[in-house]
Amino acid sequence: MKVAIHQSGPLGSRAASVLLAERRLDLLGLLDQEPSGDPRVVRVEDLSEWDVLVSDSTTPATILDRATAANIPLVLGAELDRTASIPLFAGAGLIAIARCLEHESGIDAALVATTRPGTPLRKGTRVVFPPPVGPLKALQRRDGLFIAPTDGDWGGLIINGDRRSIGVADHAAFLAGIALAAAAVVMATLPLPVGAVRVGDVAGPYLDAAENAGLEIATFRRP
Repeated sequence: MKVAIHQSGPLGSRAASVLLAERRLDLLGLLDQEPSGDPRVVRVEDLSEWDVLVSDSTTPATILDRATAANIPLVLGAELDRTASIPLFAGAGLIAIARCLEHESGIDAALVATTRPGTPLRKGTRVVFPPPVGPLKALQRRDGLFIAPTDGDWGGLIINGDRRSIGVADHAAFLAGIALAAAAVVMATLPLPVGAVRVGDVAGPYLDAAENAGLEIATFRRP
């Protein structure tokens, strides 16, 4: 597996570290950067020779253009609402983990919520995340997902059903790195159609890759 990575910030560096621990990785290519140290890390000369491009760019449309020109799958940490002529996994973060867990768990979820970095809300729906995150106020998006800003180092998600809940809590930076790297593994190893990936097509392999990278998932049952 040959993964090219475009790093614009700390998230890209964390994802690179996670990928270097992946046993199926043959080479990690740095786009627009010079490598140092690990012999498996090289500079990308011809992007079309790589299995996938992964990026934490805050200008994802530009990266999409480059991946499209190279005709390789693309993974973005940022969300991007744009038609693609290559396989595209946008929004590879905690929300993607939550949606895939919701799909795979079979829970008829009354509430799906994740944290995100930001100033905690004073008003909103009270959501109790697994410790040490704890209770936070959240706002609901149009797609039904609840988002709870937090200024702490910890992040997490919760999926609440009538009899069972599933949760994740860990250092937010660690979770973000896993989420991005796991998507790269999936896109590099699965034959996927062009366009935005569907949760049902990647949920199982994505969660497997995330768990292999260190994601821990807890299940809570009610009497």
